[in-house]
Amino acid sequence: LTDLSVKPITIDSIMSMAGTRSEDFAVDDLHDLDTRRVSRFIERAHVDVVQPDVTRCGGITETLRIAELARSHGIATVAHAWKSGIIKAASLHVNAVLPDGIWQEYCVADTPINTRLTVQRLPIEADGCVAVPTAPGLGVDLDEDVLESLRVHA
Repeated sequence: LTDLSVKPITIDSIMSMAGTRSEDFAVDDLHDLDTRRVSRFIERAHVDVVQPDVTRCGGITETLRIAELARSHGIATVAHAWKSGIIKAASLHVNAVLPDGIWQEYCVADTPINTRLTVQRLPIEADGCVAVPTAPGLGVDLDEDVLESLRVHA
């Protein structure tokens, strides 16, 4: 049997890999890291792509700050948009205002949270793009029936 479990990688091990690889190096799910901490990380780790999670790094404004910081260092930003239509919508709005935002992480997991939590499904179009929602707010509505079915009753 092959061990397919994913081993956690520490920041120190990422730092030790800097300069020893020939391929692009991406760091995703930058949660709990504000712009100040990401700045130190970018400068020390020499990454090629950062993937801040808009729901976990401080919101849309902080994600935009992280993207600007990355861009000032020649590093690409691809929002970490995994889990639901809510984060997809928020990340699409971020991506729409980035001057270099051409990539969008897109969760394809077949789970109720991902596929049915929002009324708007945000599908991948024939050209490979996803339309940015245009309704007020994030542009998506929660499906109340799905929300109720996912509720945990204590």
